[in-house]
Amino acid sequence: MVRRNDFPQLTAASKELAEAQIFFHDAPFRSIAELEAAAEQTKREHDIRLLIVDDVQLVTNKTAREKHGPFVEVKFLALRLKRIAVELDRPLLALCPLDRNIQYSDDDLVAQATREAVGAVGWRFADMVCFLERASGDETGAQLIIAKNHSGPTGTVKVRFKGRTA
Repeated sequence: MVRRNDFPQLTAASKELAEAQIFFHDAPFRSIAELEAAAEQTKREHDIRLLIVDDVQLVTNKTAREKHGPFVEVKFLALRLKRIAVELDRPLLALCPLDRNIQYSDDDLVAQATREAVGAVGWRFADMVCFLERASGDETGAQLIIAKNHSGPTGTVKVRFKGRTA
C-alpha cells in the first residue's frame, strides 16, 4: 500500500526514470559471450547504471546444455551474469518467466516446488530473488514474493495491474 508520505519519493523516482537514457539491444543474444560483449560496449560508450536481461531463457550456452543438461546451463548462466555485474560494477536484473500452467495451478505444492527449482540457482548467486505470481482467474491482481534479499526484508507485496502499469 502506498502511503501519502511515499509520494514525494515516488515522484522523484519517476522523474529520474523519465529523464534516464535507456538503451535496448532488441535482438536475442545467441550466447552469454555476446551479451557480455554488448554490455561492456554499452557501459564503455554510455556509462550505463543498470543492466536488465529480460528473459534469461533466451540466452544460451550450447556447450553446457549439451554436456550437462538445462539445469547446469542455467547455473552456468547465473554465474556468468553475476560475473558480468561484478566486472561492470553495475547491478544486473535477470528475469526468467515461469511456466504459466504452473502459475495458475490450484496445487500450492506444485507452485512451491517450481519456485524452489527456479530459485535454487538464484538462491546461491543472486542478491535478491523475487517471484511475481498472479492469482488464479484474477487478471488484475498479483503478488510480488520477495523470497531473498541481502539488503533488506523479505515478504509478499500485493500489486494490482491497471492497463500496462502495476
